[in-house]
Amino acid sequence: MPELEFIQQNEAGLEEVRINDQTGIQAPFFIPELTGPEDLEALLNGLPALDENNPFMVPGYRWQDIRSKPTFKDKRPEIKRLLSTHPFFYYEPVELYRFKMPMHLVTYAFQGNRSKSREFYKRARKGEVDQAISMLPTFFQPFLEAQIERLLEKTDDADPDDAPDTKNRKIHESWRDERADKGFTEYFDYLVEDAQRSPNVSVIPPVPPILASSDRDAVTRTFGVNRYMTSLCEKKGSGMSGNRVYSYFHLYIDQGAFKSGSNKSQQILSKLEDEILEFDYAGVAITISNYDRAWENGLEKSIEKFVNRVSNIAGQHDLPVTLPRSNWYGAYLTDSGVQSFSSPLNGNERKHQRSTGGMGKKARYGTVAMYGEAFDVNVSQLETVLERNGQVHDVEHLPSEPPTFAPEEREWKQKFGKARQFRVEFAKPRRLVHSQEAREFRQDIKAGVPNPAEHYFRRSQHPHLS
Repeated sequence: MPELEFIQQNEAGLEEVRINDQTGIQAPFFIPELTGPEDLEALLNGLPALDENNPFMVPGYRWQDIRSKPTFKDKRPEIKRLLSTHPFFYYEPVELYRFKMPMHLVTYAFQGNRSKSREFYKRARKGEVDQAISMLPTFFQPFLEAQIERLLEKTDDADPDDAPDTKNRKIHESWRDERADKGFTEYFDYLVEDAQRSPNVSVIPPVPPILASSDRDAVTRTFGVNRYMTSLCEKKGSGMSGNRVYSYFHLYIDQGAFKSGSNKSQQILSKLEDEILEFDYAGVAITISNYDRAWENGLEKSIEKFVNRVSNIAGQHDLPVTLPRSNWYGAYLTDSGVQSFSSPLNGNERKHQRSTGGMGKKARYGTVAMYGEAFDVNVSQLETVLERNGQVHDVEHLPSEPPTFAPEEREWKQKFGKARQFRVEFAKPRRLVHSQEAREFRQDIKAGVPNPAEHYFRRSQHPHLS
């Protein structure tokens, strides 16, 4: 167990979280998640809306590529200030190691290196499938191999018949592959060494999904992967080079694992406290897959109970709990004891969504988070709001209307301007309304209001939480 206290209570009755050397981060708080260069640009636009020491999240393996894009040439000083004044997390996109999204996986494995990707696809088109796969870092190879047919189907001039038959192979089972088992050490080494270059970075490692159908191996492997990462952080932190990096204990749980008859949550809880006592964690992160379906299936009470139990165990040992990828549901679950919640700036549960047949012109504008109502609107719905009210709810330091709005026009581009500008200057910065919600929760806690999140959502129009 770490000697540091990563969570304390102040005189006002608020919990304060520590992230490495950064202390006094008042809870609950929202963590914006950056998944690519566009998100970094959007965060810089909305940065005044965040509290001074508010954390954010980045995909660790691609962070160096994202922050060094040529588009940021004139914004280097802003990025430098961001990294020096805001602690942040490396959070690996767990969906890449569970769902079929091979092209996203290739891009991530090559850390955005286009020349390596081009060479990979060149070999795939020529039928040199094994040689193409061998180009990837060892950890990523079995995960791509399990979905190589899908990749070849999407690659021009490639022949799917060149691929081994993987139709019945489950991608998440690649965690058991010897290449993943050995390769994650190199992968994790890179994450920690890169994190050491910046102050106040904590790591949330990738872990296998725990499904309703998983055997005990998934839980055992989850504990083993977390244990390796925190031991690695401690080992590298004892040296003289770089900043100290801490690791969070990470759970990735499918909503189905909370169904009646599944004992997965009990297996986790029975081992968690001993794990925290023995190893040097800085907190606990719980990624739950598909909150919408969980609430539709009536699993909300099971999830609330589990989150509360984990929070109690962690709190007894001065460790905070965060809910990555949780959006409105994470805000709601702050009443169950978690200190923070996060969301990608596009509002999706996952950055890398599985393809549903392409993206229409309207969908390119993304969605806008509606403060107070607690739901997202697309541009068609936003148009109605703007015609009625002239703007969305006013939140300090955030834009209340898009950079372009011409209601008399018929085409989306003429009506709302270019999609990218709309997202970067309006839609994605507006996701930071979650920070305003968290501030209000804190004010209510100081005023002695019980369950402030429930009180907020009761007045909202959220389909499940109101």
